[in-house]
Amino acid sequence: MKVTISYQVDFEEVPGSVSQLIKNLSENDYPSIAKHFLNIRNHLGNEQYTTAVESIDLARQELAKLDQKLLDYSNIVVGYAKADADLKSGMTADELFMPPNPQTQEVSAENILDEKKEND
Repeated sequence: MKVTISYQVDFEEVPGSVSQLIKNLSENDYPSIAKHFLNIRNHLGNEQYTTAVESIDLARQELAKLDQKLLDYSNIVVGYAKADADLKSGMTADELFMPPNPQTQEVSAENILDEKKEND
């Protein structure tokens, strides 16, 4: 089961935070993947082909997790770059984070029911 974990940082801290996340990947995730590569080579050298295939599968799973994290980080950087460019072009923070359609009105179930009673 996948869950989303979020936390807040100041806008100016986004590049540094993503940089730290990348550092964590290289220090924590990449060595375990490299270990899988070494295991695969050892299994092949010892003619343990079934075990080699299992190690390849484990490496692929780890790479998929790494790829998902990198995609998340890429999306954060793209969003940051767009917001930074918008701010530098003169947009205010209020304009930048305003909902796309300011004419939209939030409606609750009670409002709909009240309107229906009035129309009956």
